[in-house]
Amino acid sequence: MYATAIIFEQLQEAAMKAYAAGARASGPLETPSVYANRILKQMGMSSISAIPSCDFGSGVGTVACPAGEFENEYHFNKEFHPELAKVFGEQRLFNTERNSYLPASERTSNDKKPDWAIFEIPSLLKRNSAPKSFASQEICYATPPEELLDLVTFIFEGKIGTGNLTPTDLAALLTYLALLLKENHANPRGVLYNQREFIYVEYDHAIGDLSLIERSTWATAGCREFLQKKCVPPPAMQKLQRALLHGSFTPGRWLGRGRFGLVLEAAKGDVVYALKVVTDHFNFFKAEFEKLSIAHEKAGHLVVQPVPDSLVVGDGYAYYLMSDVGESSDGIYRRDVFKLICALHLKEMVHGDPRVQNIVKLGTAYKWVDMRQEFDMRFDSHSIEDDMRVVVKSSFHCTDDAISKIDAIETHLQSYCQHVSEPNVETLYDCCKALDP
Repeated sequence: MYATAIIFEQLQEAAMKAYAAGARASGPLETPSVYANRILKQMGMSSISAIPSCDFGSGVGTVACPAGEFENEYHFNKEFHPELAKVFGEQRLFNTERNSYLPASERTSNDKKPDWAIFEIPSLLKRNSAPKSFASQEICYATPPEELLDLVTFIFEGKIGTGNLTPTDLAALLTYLALLLKENHANPRGVLYNQREFIYVEYDHAIGDLSLIERSTWATAGCREFLQKKCVPPPAMQKLQRALLHGSFTPGRWLGRGRFGLVLEAAKGDVVYALKVVTDHFNFFKAEFEKLSIAHEKAGHLVVQPVPDSLVVGDGYAYYLMSDVGESSDGIYRRDVFKLICALHLKEMVHGDPRVQNIVKLGTAYKWVDMRQEFDMRFDSHSIEDDMRVVVKSSFHCTDDAISKIDAIETHLQSYCQHVSEPNVETLYDCCKALDP
C-alpha cells in the first residue's frame, strides 16, 4: 500500500508534522525510511535490524499467521482475521483500512488507515462498507469517532511478505502512534507485522515519545501471551466499562464530550438515557450534577433534565443520568444562541461556560448542558457579562481583543448586563455581526 510515490509523500508530511519539531519548516521533508531510522537512533539503535528481540519470560502460545501468496493486503487481512480474532477477541477487533481513523489535516490526502484497531465498545463505532471483492461477514469494518480516539486500545499495520520488515514499513506505524499521541492518547501501542514477524511499539504520554520497541516472529513461543498482555484496555476504557457494568447499562451511540467526561446514549431496560461518565475531577462532577439539578428546577425547559438521585461515584469513575437524550447543536443559528442565554438570564441564572458546544438539540428545541459547578457564582452584572462574552467568542470565533476593538459591542454589552432583556440581546447580536470577516 505504501510503495507508491504518492503515499511516500503523504507519510512524509505526517511524519514532519508529528516529529520534526527540530527541522526547519521550509526544509526538505524526510522520507519514511529516514524518519523511522531517526526515531530508532533516538532510542539508541543504529537501524531496524538493531531492534531487540522480545523477552517473553514465560508463555508457550504462538500465532498462526497465514502463509502463501496474496493478491493484496485486503486479501491477506481477510485470511489473517480468524487467528487475530482468537488472540484478541472478535468483539474487540475491527478492520480500519477502509476509512481514516484519525482526523484529517490541512491536506486530507494523508493516509491514516492502519489495518486493524481494537476498540472495546462496538456500539460507539462508525460502521463502514467493506471492499466488494473481499467482503466478509466475519470482519467488522469500523472506525472510532475522532472524539473517542483515546479509547482505542491497540492498532495493527500489516504488510504482505515473509522477508524482513523495512524502515519504510515501520514509518507508517510510528506515524499512526505519533498522531494518536497528539490526540492525547494516554498510551499509544501497536504492532507492525508481515507473514513472518512483528514489531511491537509503545509510546508513553508522560514523556511524549517512544518508550519501547521490540520484535519477534509469530512462531516464537510466548508471543501470544505477550500481545494479549499488552492489549489491555486503556484506563479510561476500563473505568467506563466498570460504570456500565455497575449500572447495568447497554451502551448505544456516542453523544459528545463534556469538560471532564464523555456522554453516550445508554439503555437500562426499556428506558434510554444520556449517560455522562468521568474518570477524574469527581468533586467538580458532583457539584456540576447538583448545579444542573437546581438549574432545571428553576429554568425548566431551558436546561437538560438530570435524573434525581442518579449520581454514582465508584472506584475511579463517576456518572449521572439525564432523561433528555439530545443531539449535537451543530447548525444552530447564532442569533438563537444569544436568545437562549438571554432566556436563562431572565430566569436569574448564569451558565458559567455557555459555549455553543454546551447546547444540545432535542427535536426542534435547544437546551443547555455542562453548567459550571461553582456555587459562588452570583447572578449579577459581572457574571452575566462573563457569560455573554463566552457566547460572543464561541458564536463568532473571535477573541476578547476583537470584541474590545468595537466600541458599539462594548457599549451594548454593558447595556445588556445592566438590563437583561430580549430587545437588548437582539441589539447586541446585531452589533456583533461586525465581527464577521
